Amino acid sequence: MPEGSFAPNPTPRSVDDPVFTVQNFSQTLVPRYQTSCLVGVVLSHRRMITQYGLEMPESRLFNSACLISTEGKVSVYSKRVLVPVKEGLSDWLDTAFVRQKMKSLFDWEPRLSAGEDFQLLELKTKNGQTKKLAVVVCYELFLPGLPQYRQSSDADAIVYLIYDGIFADHPAWSQRLLQECRYRAIESRKWNLCCTTWSGSAIIDARGNVVNRLDTTAAVLRVGP
Repeated sequence: MPEGSFAPNPTPRSVDDPVFTVQNFSQTLVPRYQTSCLVGVVLSHRRMITQYGLEMPESRLFNSACLISTEGKVSVYSKRVLVPVKEGLSDWLDTAFVRQKMKSLFDWEPRLSAGEDFQLLELKTKNGQTKKLAVVVCYELFLPGLPQYRQSSDADAIVYLIYDGIFADHPAWSQRLLQECRYRAIESRKWNLCCTTWSGSAIIDARGNVVNRLDTTAAVLRVGP
């Protein structure tokens, strides 16, 4: 999926369809919510590369956050630091031979590629203001040296997209995720929005205080009256 605006789709899929794309989200749910939406997706990117003097196609998958504006424009941040082995391999290990061996020995194939660039994602609020978000995907919340957390960054807030289903039966780990987000808020001096499944999505102020938090039920998180 290239960045930019989507062409109209005359038959958008239902949200219950097992194949529900960013384009479907843009055309089905954004109009319903009437606000910009940040969603976590796996993006597929196909490009031509030169190898052994020949040009050949290469397909790569990225663990990404897509910010979809109310006008249908999409901006993307792809996770730059992957969980070693589980998600992807270092460049010097990422070869067909190594992948084949891992598949045969462990029945596991690291499928994701690391994003190459960091960029802030911009949105317009309902009162016309432009806000910039620094997005963090899952494991990156444990890495305070990333550019997302620099105090000098122009970001208005930091947003975490975290899938913590593997910790659903371990409440102590869920609490640790929330504590890490509080540390990052204190270090960056920025408001943080932690979006999780089991840990309880939370809004954290620049001093690390949890201003508001959800339990694991579907609801709306707000600050103020």
